[in-house]
Amino acid sequence: MEEIDKNNDRKRSQPLPVKNAGFRLGTSQEKGPDDHLESIVGTSEDIKAILSQRKDAYAVTWSPDGTVVAFVVGDTQGMEGQMYLWFSGDQRPKLISGITDRICDFYWSPDSQYVFVDTGTSAQRGGIIVSVEQHKEIGRIGYTHRPQWSPDSKMVALGVVRKVEPPIPWELDGTIDLALYNVETGELNVVATGTNEVYYYPVKWDRDGTLTYEKHFINNEKVERLKYKK
Repeated sequence: MEEIDKNNDRKRSQPLPVKNAGFRLGTSQEKGPDDHLESIVGTSEDIKAILSQRKDAYAVTWSPDGTVVAFVVGDTQGMEGQMYLWFSGDQRPKLISGITDRICDFYWSPDSQYVFVDTGTSAQRGGIIVSVEQHKEIGRIGYTHRPQWSPDSKMVALGVVRKVEPPIPWELDGTIDLALYNVETGELNVVATGTNEVYYYPVKWDRDGTLTYEKHFINNEKVERLKYKK
């Protein structure tokens, strides 16, 4: 067991640097935010070049295997817009129906088959799971802090709010459980229960399936780092 300092900083996804590549703007007559999102060939370099010139595109986040990019077209200042997936080799991106929101980050699963979409305006976040193969939402869950994908891409470790009366005023309506969300079944399994004295955050997964998480003591700000393995 190890005591550490608190570190709850949230990282934002940043667009990747691109090289100059041959491309053209689309001439589609369709009306909508995806007008002029079109590539001659649809190579990764073409797509990067197009998105780098779009002033209304943000949260550009490539999959671990480099074959598909998630991004938002909309209000870059207010961080609100429509989600898209663009597959390398496709001339146009795929609009993900129903996901127009205040989207802040994309978290890819290690196998590049799922995207965890982070939405919200407060510490209480909204998470949307998108299937890359199906091009659609397959689940939603409320959470806080930062999601952590398991190495096999089947689970997401999350901090989930539990309604109890905290000993001090804070933004959340309760404490925080440590939970595992199964992206295939939608099942949520609580592995560490928060109280009005402690709460939990996931930190990282090791390759062997061991989850490192933090136990936070509300009154004295003490933090312990612990391990969980199913």
